[in-house]
Amino acid sequence: MTREEVIGSDTAAQDSVSNVECALLVEDAVARLRHDVFNSLAAVRNAAYYLQRRFNGTETWQSDPRIEQFFQLIGQQLDAAVARIGLDPKAELPHQRRARVLDGAERVQAAIAGLGGRLGAGQLSAKVESGRTRVDPAELELAVRAVLSYLLEAAPDGALRLEAGPVEGGYQVVLEARPRPGAIIPADPGPLPRSCSVARRVAVAAGGSFTLDRKGELLRVSFAVPDGEDDAPVTRVLIVDDEAAGRGTLAALLELDGHEVRECGTLAQARAVLGAGEPFDVVLVDRKLPDGRGDTLAGAIRGAFPNAALVLMTGEAVDAPPAGFHAAHQKGMDPTLLTALVAELLQASHDV
Repeated sequence: MTREEVIGSDTAAQDSVSNVECALLVEDAVARLRHDVFNSLAAVRNAAYYLQRRFNGTETWQSDPRIEQFFQLIGQQLDAAVARIGLDPKAELPHQRRARVLDGAERVQAAIAGLGGRLGAGQLSAKVESGRTRVDPAELELAVRAVLSYLLEAAPDGALRLEAGPVEGGYQVVLEARPRPGAIIPADPGPLPRSCSVARRVAVAAGGSFTLDRKGELLRVSFAVPDGEDDAPVTRVLIVDDEAAGRGTLAALLELDGHEVRECGTLAQARAVLGAGEPFDVVLVDRKLPDGRGDTLAGAIRGAFPNAALVLMTGEAVDAPPAGFHAAHQKGMDPTLLTALVAELLQASHDV
């Protein structure tokens, strides 16, 4: 992703930034909510289990069959609640995380440039060193810009310092604000501001760390993302399926296996992606799509990615894949069969 795609002055670029920030805020809020709700559900489940163990076999239990039924109902409702909470609210948001290995310095410098006239002359002292990291480019840039914006608001006209560079196991960005003489900043930063929630989510989602505190007169924010050294080659998978829930859960499973995943819901969207020339190692295509049959994409996929493995997904039983496809998978079966098939196809292409 180029700088112009993220921080350009045109409307499309500004929308892109908004999409990224929106997705990160949703992800951060849901992660914290899930943590609290899962703890509450665990407490309820443990209490119910205690009561069940305590009174199972007693005269009251044996005389009223509804008691056991109610405990079963509690368990069923808790299971249903956990399943609902597990749904990914980001599935339909425009931004989907696309981590790749990059030079962190490029994104930091782009973030500084993106602030434009908000920084006064000489207000920011920056030392930015090159260092490889694995992160979504737009997210890293947004994180740096968001924290700088927060510090500008917390210490107007104050001196800002930024240091970025490689550290053991990652790439770190440290930002500090020193208030102008006579100005006061809070001793306790208080609840994490929205802009810093964005930066924290970027770091946490990438497997890094985030801190916000006051050191002496300084308001200090530090976050790190993992390095990009010695990474295995990233495999990219395209899913073409109009069923959003199934597509989203399949994408999540494939991402757990280390693949980068792109999703499309229609033939038209898939053809646009193919025309853009994005490389893919595996393409999973649903047979029935809202605007036509998925198996008609075989020729276009072959033309765009001659080495890609093609899998047709269908709700019908199939004995053999149709012409142009390497394999077929019946939807509704154990999803690990499909993820294993993807791994098998990738290994076969690697061995050729």
